Amino acid sequence: MMPARSLRRSFNSGAAVALLTIATAFSPANAADGPLFRWQFRQNLADGKTFKAVAGGKNATTNGPVRFSKTIPHALLLDGDSKARRHIAVATDLKQLKLPQRAISVEAWVLVDKPAEWGGICGIIQDNGDYERGWLLGHRNSQFCFAVSSSTKKRLTYLTDPRSFEFGYWYHVVGTYDGKQMTLHVDGKLRAASKEQSGDIAYPPNAPFTIGAYHDDNELYSLAGQIEQVSVYDRSLSTAEIGARFKARLREFPEIEAVTPQVADWPTYLRDNQRSGISTDKLNAPLHAAWVYRSRHPPQPAWPAPAKQNFWHKKYNLKPRVIYDRAYHVVSDGNAAYFASSADDKVYCLDATTGGEKWSFFTEGPVRLAPTLHVGKVLFGSDDGHVYCLNSANGSLMWKYRHDAAEERQIAGNGRVISSMPVRTGVLVDENIAYFCAGLFPNQAVYQVALDVKTGKKLASGKINVSAQGYLERRSGKLFVPGGRDPAGAFASQLKRRGKGIGKEISKLPEEYPYAFIGAAGVRFGGGDGKVTAFRADDGKEIWTAKVTGKAYGLSIAGGRLFVSTDAGLVYCFGQQEQLPREISPAANKPLVYASEQLATQYKTTAQELLAESKVRQGFCLVLENGNGHLAYELARHSDLKIVCVEANAEKVTTLRRRFDAAGLSGRVVVHHRSPTGKLPYTDYLFNLIVGDSLVSGGKLPGDRDEITRVLRPGGGVAFLGVKKSEIVRRPSLKGIGEWTHMYANAANTVCSTDTRVRGKMAMQWFGRPGPRQMIDRHHRTVAPLWKDGRLFIPGDNRIYAADAYNGTPLWTVEIPNSRRVGAFRDCSYMAAGTGFVYVAVDDKCMALNAETGYAETTFRVPMAKDGKKREWGYVANVEKLLIGSGVKPGASRRGHSLAAIHDAAYFDFRHAVTSDFVFAFDQSKAAHQWTYHSDQGAIPNSTITVGGGKMFFVESRNAETINNPKGRAPLTQLLGKGADLVAIDMHTGKVAWRIDAKCTAAEHNLYCSYADDKLVVVGSRNSGSNKETARVLFDVFVFDTKSGKPVWNTTQNQATKINGDHGEQDLHPIIVGNKLYCEPFAYELQTGKKIANWGWDLGKRRGCGTISASASAFFFRQSNPTMFDLTTHSRTPVTTSTRPGCWINIIPAGGLLLIPEASSGCTCDYAVQTSLAFLPVE
Repeated sequence: MMPARSLRRSFNSGAAVALLTIATAFSPANAADGPLFRWQFRQNLADGKTFKAVAGGKNATTNGPVRFSKTIPHALLLDGDSKARRHIAVATDLKQLKLPQRAISVEAWVLVDKPAEWGGICGIIQDNGDYERGWLLGHRNSQFCFAVSSSTKKRLTYLTDPRSFEFGYWYHVVGTYDGKQMTLHVDGKLRAASKEQSGDIAYPPNAPFTIGAYHDDNELYSLAGQIEQVSVYDRSLSTAEIGARFKARLREFPEIEAVTPQVADWPTYLRDNQRSGISTDKLNAPLHAAWVYRSRHPPQPAWPAPAKQNFWHKKYNLKPRVIYDRAYHVVSDGNAAYFASSADDKVYCLDATTGGEKWSFFTEGPVRLAPTLHVGKVLFGSDDGHVYCLNSANGSLMWKYRHDAAEERQIAGNGRVISSMPVRTGVLVDENIAYFCAGLFPNQAVYQVALDVKTGKKLASGKINVSAQGYLERRSGKLFVPGGRDPAGAFASQLKRRGKGIGKEISKLPEEYPYAFIGAAGVRFGGGDGKVTAFRADDGKEIWTAKVTGKAYGLSIAGGRLFVSTDAGLVYCFGQQEQLPREISPAANKPLVYASEQLATQYKTTAQELLAESKVRQGFCLVLENGNGHLAYELARHSDLKIVCVEANAEKVTTLRRRFDAAGLSGRVVVHHRSPTGKLPYTDYLFNLIVGDSLVSGGKLPGDRDEITRVLRPGGGVAFLGVKKSEIVRRPSLKGIGEWTHMYANAANTVCSTDTRVRGKMAMQWFGRPGPRQMIDRHHRTVAPLWKDGRLFIPGDNRIYAADAYNGTPLWTVEIPNSRRVGAFRDCSYMAAGTGFVYVAVDDKCMALNAETGYAETTFRVPMAKDGKKREWGYVANVEKLLIGSGVKPGASRRGHSLAAIHDAAYFDFRHAVTSDFVFAFDQSKAAHQWTYHSDQGAIPNSTITVGGGKMFFVESRNAETINNPKGRAPLTQLLGKGADLVAIDMHTGKVAWRIDAKCTAAEHNLYCSYADDKLVVVGSRNSGSNKETARVLFDVFVFDTKSGKPVWNTTQNQATKINGDHGEQDLHPIIVGNKLYCEPFAYELQTGKKIANWGWDLGKRRGCGTISASASAFFFRQSNPTMFDLTTHSRTPVTTSTRPGCWINIIPAGGLLLIPEASSGCTCDYAVQTSLAFLPVE
């Protein structure tokens, strides 16, 4: 095994090559010294599975199939099957071998087909913990490496090639060690060297001598590809010898010589289709500032910052993985500099000499990736779903293409109205074919498309199963599609084979230059925070630096100039001639001009009246008739609305765009070239306000009323069809929708919204913020988000977010220190939503936050405890006119944010439950205390508190020690071991309605209560025994009549999962849908307890630690990805294949939508997208 500390401590690269003295003498005497061992893996040397040694007399035997390539040089094929432990064995007993001691060379002719984190070509190695011995020639991912452990160091140094290799091509790889220094040569050239080791090679006492795999005593990773020859020498081959050996045999291996890309200037991101980032042009330091271009708006990246850490895996200071739109990356033909803007939806062309703007071109959405230049053309994609081709000289449109033209659909994405199939890849041109991808979410459809670059005509297209984000790349003769946060991406097309690439150079610059890395002849450039610096390529010495504003994410070289782009929206140009630098700044915002003061007043007044009448100031506004743009302009000035203007006249579209741009409103006020009277391309429910310019003069809104209503937000959206009251459409809430006002949907804890609309096929409605940075780490399993009256309330890390549920618009964020609550299923939520308010409990109070503004309008305080000591607010519920709460000991609710907090609260067996000492109620309207029920005999587990049918129910311990416990937490064995009562009290008076024996006293891990149809369900989990191998998790289910308190039925179910599970096996919450009770994986008739057979649930052990949420027709849960199970058809379908939900409940079927606000914070798995999402049922 190769531990991380070995990598951090002992990896070396070619950056150190020039610091070492490498022996290059090549004499005939040295050349005559043959190998100690040599094997050639060709058919004529194979005897069954054994290959006869060419030198050294030690045969090698494979345990895999013996198959040879049909192409030259007809070498042995290796299938890379690590599960079958494929390898070629030389020896298992090292004592019988004469091995190199003081010096060694390991030479291989190898072709690697597939990436592997650790790959071995040939070695004798042991790398376990602190014990590191032997040597290895191999690769890590796509970089060749050579490792040696010496007698003085007794630690492995992994010497790595600073360039990546290409899969599917032959390489000559040689590692040497002479007792003083190590070298790594690839294709006859010195790539890396190190003097970290000295002395004899330190071998393990016994280890396998293996070819074709990394193999030590507890790990084996098989090589996938071909191997033709391996040689081991007991001396260090010189660079000259190695070069000569490569030249002598290179004709035996097709395409082994690397082909340098024939590219002039910097026509695409990182210069060429291989994204090498290395120019052959000379750029001599020192450089001098020529000009700086200040964009009107800084970049608007699609994805916010990741979480700061992953507690579970002890990873800290996490870096963002998706950064392609953090700066305006420049491409250039030497005469002009081109870049695209994610802020104002434009592509710019600047004069490379002066920085002055030559032209700009508008699209209908953010342009997030750099253009590609090709023979007088500028090609790029936009979030509007189009790929554009412009004339590079004047910016005129040559052609454009949209893949979903037949069924265009616009949604809210990353805070903008964009295509449901945005183009989030660069355009790669190869052999006059333009390649790109459209779409982000594979199960919503992502396409790879090939167009004729001259005409824009589609040549081919097909679906791909990857979230296509970033710059397409030529890799090993194939088209590689990057996959956002998922580094695996996908290979989509076979391109015309042009030979082996030179490989991408991996940056070894100092850590303060993490943002960008490129090079020119003999020099390398790094982008840092507030600076850009040049280093000599041979020895890494700093030779020039310059200050910039912001983080330098973008670097490019063309025409003897260095272009630098920062996340502050600045583009710098540095040249080789000293000159007076120019600064090009945007003109001051230019207000729209009116024909008269009277007209200006009329538009201003109308806009204010529309806003006042509609009470809409946030979200999206649709303007179906625009005049000269004045109404949209005034609406933007007097609100926070994002405005979409629909205009049929092309010339007018251009005029309006330029007016809004000059006013500083590009990106916030956009103009779509559409007819306002036909079918609108927008998703249902998208717009909060719909108006038209004709309203100013008392006219009517154009367009079809039904179509306008379709795109209007339910429950608050307003459309002005005219100026009369009767012509104002206020769309009511949808029929058949459900709510999610408490942690488990309602105060009855059914975990079912009763929404009848959310089932079947789902289409993306919106995606965007909030992102993971300010969310609670997923493993802490915090409280559920809430839905009420079209608003989504999302628990963040000591803050609450409110968003428009129908279009994702962020409405407000309120920081509430100390409100974080983790391990919520062993406790209760601190949030409840009601009409006009969301109630948030923190410390000794509960704040009623105005649902529209987030302002705290009323604060309720926890009533006095019997002992006169302070209590904090635990449970919170909003039922009818009552605000119901409970009093817990200070610090009882878990608020930690750490690995220790996860282990204490969120996983495993026998964790302590949070308890309350009393429950109480307030009249919300009067903020008046109504009643308090004090428990005198024992504590109340918060997870059992349930409200329904006019009563409050809970389990009450009979153990007095639990109520006297100062921590306010206790294990269930202590709470229930001396018996417990099931208590029902009148919700309005607090008086006891009945009290019975709770029956559930065997519970050990979790205890839940739920109510429906005069039935109270009590479910507890426990172990069948203590043997970790044979014991299983059991769930005890009890159902009581809530009128009398009498038991109705009970059962015990075997979960068939092992005890002490770390994925919530013992934590699953029951669900009540209609007249059925579901206790995963079983279903019962609620009234009778009859088990329902063949109800379709055949998942076995789910891959995910969350519990189920339900609509009236479907379950939603984590099965790696968010997944839906239809209760009628018994079908199971992933909602997405590129995201993961949280670890408790964050999939909310409510309001006619499926809402999945971000809750995977801290996840470092390779899910392509990490964002908040909403889906619209379309069946």
